Amino acid sequence: AVEKGAMAGVVAARAPWREDRSPSHLSDSTRVSSDPPAVHPARDDDDHHPASVVPSSSIHEVQDLLASLRVAPNQVAGHSSKGVGLPSLVDDSGHFLKPAPDDRKGVAELAFYERVWKGVEHEHHEPDDDDDDDEACSRTKNHRIRDDDGGKATMMPPPSLAGIAPFVPKFHGVLVVDPSTVVSVAGDDPTAAAARDAASRGQRAVFLRLEDVTAGFRKPCVIDLKVGLRTYSERGHDSAYVAKRSAHDRRSGQFEVGFKVCGMQTWRR
Repeated sequence: AVEKGAMAGVVAARAPWREDRSPSHLSDSTRVSSDPPAVHPARDDDDHHPASVVPSSSIHEVQDLLASLRVAPNQVAGHSSKGVGLPSLVDDSGHFLKPAPDDRKGVAELAFYERVWKGVEHEHHEPDDDDDDDEACSRTKNHRIRDDDGGKATMMPPPSLAGIAPFVPKFHGVLVVDPSTVVSVAGDDPTAAAARDAASRGQRAVFLRLEDVTAGFRKPCVIDLKVGLRTYSERGHDSAYVAKRSAHDRRSGQFEVGFKVCGMQTWRR
């Protein structure tokens, strides 16, 4: 089944920080070629879909990826652990595939990982002497501001979250998978229902491809924490939602101590 479905199972996998963002314009087959993939322009109605063009790969690599996908065995909290939404997956290459829903939370999470690791790339970039002037200009033109008196524009360093990169799983881009593949992988897992629903509606399953920090451990001890004084964004929500979430954070102790234990996995010696 893997050999027959290998080309359709993985719809797209993109390197981080590509500008194209719409999975809906991709073909239903994986591009397998030694040539650079063509860039497909994103449509206006797909502005918030994380996606990409498939990078060059071999048929065997695609088959190995599909064959090794399985439900993440060490997830201790979150929607997937409660049977809500698509399952979180892992593969034999040390990747943790986290579902990226097409909503404001999914878009915000993708933007967070891109901002962290793009910041790391930016800090390590050393301009070459032969860099094109236009190219150098494009890297800095968005970082000009004016002083309070409306005077001459000055240069400011770009905002970056690179400082927290050592504490964040490495981000390897977005993977778009045919939901029928997710159904077969999920098996009897409660999340299989969401995968079947997505497949019936012709939707594609979008995942953030992250570093699996438990890879290589036979009995990993895991804890899931919500860190911060609040668990919601103050932007884009009405007052009723903010009041509801604020009350929840106070009841749970999140607001007082700055974190909450959502789940834990330990092993006896």
